[in-house]
Amino acid sequence: MVWESLGDLAQRNRLLQTAVEKDPSHAPAVERVAQLYREGGDVGRLAQLLERMVDAVPGVLGEQPDYRAPLQAGHEELAKLYSQGPLANPDLAARHWAKLA
Repeated sequence: MVWESLGDLAQRNRLLQTAVEKDPSHAPAVERVAQLYREGGDVGRLAQLLERMVDAVPGVLGEQPDYRAPLQAGHEELAKLYSQGPLANPDLAARHWAKLA
């Protein structure tokens, strides 16, 4: 894949983050950055990233119907993040659980 061909890990991560900042609807890039945040235990940045993605992806589903699964996964992960732990927020959790119904 193109990401692995970019060489230096730190540089690759910066490029991925820049790409996601420019286009939060690009589900494959979002998932790679999300994995970096998961591995680093950065739930705050993970939630911010996923929030941007779930807001952006519905606008491109007509052109990218395969993004529906990452959209659903994003809502599910956000619902879990907001259900307990440092980001616990019952209202936000309920909002994301409702998107899955």
